Amino acid sequence: AAMEINMYLFAFNLFLPCYPLDGGRVLVALLLLKGMAVESVAKVCVFISGPIAIFICVFGFYSWAVLCVFVGIWMVMQICAVHPQPPTWRPPTATTTI
Repeated sequence: AAMEINMYLFAFNLFLPCYPLDGGRVLVALLLLKGMAVESVAKVCVFISGPIAIFICVFGFYSWAVLCVFVGIWMVMQICAVHPQPPTWRPPTATTTI
């Protein structure tokens, strides 16, 4: 049983192209080797990883798997750290005309 669990964890970690997992890191490395810009790779990574992480959270809520919910939340937090949103509000500048 332990070997089977380890094989499932191996497949989940390596073959799921979600960023904080090893599969996501392999995807980032392949895209960078292909010659994509770092900003473009970050956008692709967020575009792929975000829905997967949200699906894991929803699946955890649906199946009452608390650990799955925590893993999904952790993945969303890691994805947000990779590509933070720019601020939408900027303070007014101190340029006054006399």
